Amino acid sequence: MGIHTTMRSTSERAEHLLGLLSSPIKPHLPALSRFLVVATFYEDSLRIAYQWSDQVRFLEKARHFPGYTASMFLGFNALSMAVFASCIILKRQVGLSVAVLAAVITGQAIAYGLVFDLKQTQQYVCVAPTVDMNGEWNYLRMVVSFVGLTACAMVIVGFRAKWSATFLVSLLCVINMLVNNWWSTSHSNYKRDFLRYDFFQCLSIMGGLLLLVTIGPGGLSYDEKKKEY
Repeated sequence: MGIHTTMRSTSERAEHLLGLLSSPIKPHLPALSRFLVVATFYEDSLRIAYQWSDQVRFLEKARHFPGYTASMFLGFNALSMAVFASCIILKRQVGLSVAVLAAVITGQAIAYGLVFDLKQTQQYVCVAPTVDMNGEWNYLRMVVSFVGLTACAMVIVGFRAKWSATFLVSLLCVINMLVNNWWSTSHSNYKRDFLRYDFFQCLSIMGGLLLLVTIGPGGLSYDEKKKEY
């Protein structure tokens, strides 16, 4: 009981301090979190634009798209991602926007052979950069991993979820800048696109965590359930 009381009082003080520090940007957090969630769609739309000829050539030669269907497919995808991602940020037609973006993701996965073409999927996995799991496990790495896993568990059950989500956003921000630093990779290096993809995917995760900070963990969370007793 004493340990539980100490943990609760400590987490309450931490949440209060975080609230004070974040008060200047708190009014902008909802829009910022929505932007981060859909940032990967903007990146994908821009990538289609400046890799247009390569994308068209791949779909026509490797995926056997007939005639102008490759250009039509890419144009629809790029335009849809830019328009409906903006709708989500502006909170306009959110349900429709989510459905369209989900359809775009599904369509791209099928068109590029990541669903039914096992050979294409294996090639993608082979060239994708992997995390080095053979690195030396020093005390700092162990502590960061343990604290991060603990914060993830707290988010899942909804115990001090806002504090945990804020901590994870801070941790992911640092890791994303250090690990997925695609801007420091040469344009001729194939890993550049993968690192950029991972970078924006991480931004989307951070956006989801910021939404949790903004709207709360929900009625099924531990934090909400304990208010009933």
